[in-house]
Amino acid sequence: MRRIFRNCALLLAVVGCKTKTPEPPDPAAWAKLGADEKCRQAFPRAADCTNELMAEQVRSLGQGDELADEMLKKLKDEPTSERDAVKIHKVSCAGEPTYADAVYKCWKTDGCAAFAKCVYKAN
Repeated sequence: MRRIFRNCALLLAVVGCKTKTPEPPDPAAWAKLGADEKCRQAFPRAADCTNELMAEQVRSLGQGDELADEMLKKLKDEPTSERDAVKIHKVSCAGEPTYADAVYKCWKTDGCAAFAKCVYKAN
């Protein structure tokens, strides 16, 4: 029984850590990175907000709030897998050279919706 509680506590600690926003890279180190490395370094911040980032990208392309809101509703019940989040992030970096820098600039913005708006406003 004790082992079950210990395992549950460990699981809760791991899950709790995943939702905490990681610390951003050092600004001086960030400035020295190439585009591919910036993309890799930005992923931990963008990963938990993949759905909101996709919806905000739709808005930024002039596709309207209705389509973005509908997309978010559909994605709410099916969280994006980490594998898909990596693919989406790589495409965002490749398609928009300033994307990783925008993620870095908005790193400390709380909440996924506000973070995504910041990224696409900065981008």
